[in-house]
Amino acid sequence: MSVEQTERLDDHTDEPSAAGKVNGIGAALRLASEMGELLRCELLLAREEVSGGARGLRLGVLLVATATLFICSSVPLLMVGAALAMAHVFSWPAWSAFVLVGTVGMLAGGVFIVIGHAKCRTNLVVPRRSLQALRRTGRLLREAVR
Repeated sequence: MSVEQTERLDDHTDEPSAAGKVNGIGAALRLASEMGELLRCELLLAREEVSGGARGLRLGVLLVATATLFICSSVPLLMVGAALAMAHVFSWPAWSAFVLVGTVGMLAGGVFIVIGHAKCRTNLVVPRRSLQALRRTGRLLREAVR
């Protein structure tokens, strides 16, 4: 080969060939397809996390409803009976026995409220793992595009 022919070959090696362009388009299509599949998987993971959190939230709501039942009703007949018995046994005025029994009932309801509220707070419906995976995927895609 002559020097001129070698120089012409060197000039053309920097440009991608038609086959290289086709392979690049195929790779881009595969990447787009894989990104779609990855997104579907991320959405399924998020849905699973949210439904798992909803189950725990359901328990918390049930506990709060139970607490409301105790606070509102305060088991009236039992409490009246306890107050009257306390007033009789300890020779207290009836009003002080009723105040004591009512306070105990309110405290019991308060305990249920605190437990139910804590259960609701720990089971917030936030797909944490999915958000972390999406951030990681975003970083990987940014690196792949560079």
